[in-house]
Amino acid sequence: MMGQRFQDWLRTLRPNAMIVVLFILGVQFILKPIFEGIFHVTVTWEIIYSIAIFFLCGVGLIFALKSNRNVDGGTTTTICVFVVIGVSIAQSLSLVQVFNPYESEEYIPEMPIQITFDGTTARLQGDIGIDVFTAVEMHLVSGHQINEFHLNSEGGSVHAARGLARLVKDYGINTIVEERCFSSCTLVFVASPNRRLGSNGRLGFHSYASIGNADAGQVTLTNLAQEQSKDIDYLISQGVSVEFARSVFTYDNNDLWIPKRQTLKDAGVISD
Repeated sequence: MMGQRFQDWLRTLRPNAMIVVLFILGVQFILKPIFEGIFHVTVTWEIIYSIAIFFLCGVGLIFALKSNRNVDGGTTTTICVFVVIGVSIAQSLSLVQVFNPYESEEYIPEMPIQITFDGTTARLQGDIGIDVFTAVEMHLVSGHQINEFHLNSEGGSVHAARGLARLVKDYGINTIVEERCFSSCTLVFVASPNRRLGSNGRLGFHSYASIGNADAGQVTLTNLAQEQSKDIDYLISQGVSVEFARSVFTYDNNDLWIPKRQTLKDAGVISD
């Protein structure tokens, strides 16, 4: 009964297989990139989108197999079948990446804290705490010069990051991210007059949490709205667009917004 109704529904559409396939291609390779460039794409959205694409591919495959009534039906069917299968495989690989913790942007393995100095280059790996700020400050105050600051951090104390950002700004230090710079680390990154994001570098933004970690030198943020408003003004003062700066804290603390390079460049977050 249901099978007959489904066939009747297909017949009422009177579809052309090529139109369906072109629609799938347009959604996959034109509309999706535009959507991802404007909005924050979550794992839930990716799953829903994948289900919709698989459904469209299934419908397109059925339409393609029914298109033999055309004069050149065999060629049309072959083209449509290969295109639909190709899009299905591409979307399957994309969905597998979402659930693979070692490939997904959601997976963030722990990093040991380490701050090192090599000539005029400083490198940070790990969370930003008062110890990191103190090490950099003492290095500069003692007369050493830092030209480049390589950041690889998931964030940490907002107050320590602000202090580190002040040092970067006052001493005109160039900031570089080759891997990742998330949460409060981005405050340090944008403090530089010249900020570079490597080919594999990622910047991650989200709202603040009210709970601090005393062991890591973090101070509890008692007024989140006020603290976030302060850093929105700071981002804007560093040349970041107003729209982007206001978008940073619209993402939940348990989530992470990792904008595309072009989005960062258009917003004035990166220099190149």
